[in-house]
Amino acid sequence: MRALHKLKFLTLFPFKASLGFIIFLVGSIIQVAAGQIYREEVNLGWRVVFSFFPFAVFSKGLNDLGRYARDDKNGMRWEERADYGFFPLSEQWKWYGIDIGIFIALTWFFDAVLYLKLKPWFMFTRSYWVGAKKKGVQKVRNYIDFTKKKIIHSKKAEFFREALFLQMNLLSIYACICY
Repeated sequence: MRALHKLKFLTLFPFKASLGFIIFLVGSIIQVAAGQIYREEVNLGWRVVFSFFPFAVFSKGLNDLGRYARDDKNGMRWEERADYGFFPLSEQWKWYGIDIGIFIALTWFFDAVLYLKLKPWFMFTRSYWVGAKKKGVQKVRNYIDFTKKKIIHSKKAEFFREALFLQMNLLSIYACICY
């Protein structure tokens, strides 16, 4: 949990509790709407838009598993996960993978732009990927300096280690819940 306090871009929002509650409310509303969105007669465009929100796909999966547990006393068999009806679990798992990739990229982008104060196009610059010799140009350092074989002890390196640790924990929890 220490790493959560070190995500500096969250300190830019003085209303963190309100922001968290708003995300909770939006997620709850989307979960309720997910039952109506993932039907065959609904336009494909709406299903794709709602699939970018993990809580909508998660709600659809829980509804499907709940229906199988209620209707069939044996539940869903592993072989049935891909062909039991419209938008099956195997399709939902593909969307989870897409969502994980998108949210990792957004976290990386917002940490670099809001906390490190890099330009929004930082990923297209050569100095970001290979470093620069000029003072002030290189704002991001590696965690380990391979030329001196020692760990860099700086606030930025500590922040990135903690943020990486938090992201890995969240991904493992998310993977356990979803799969």
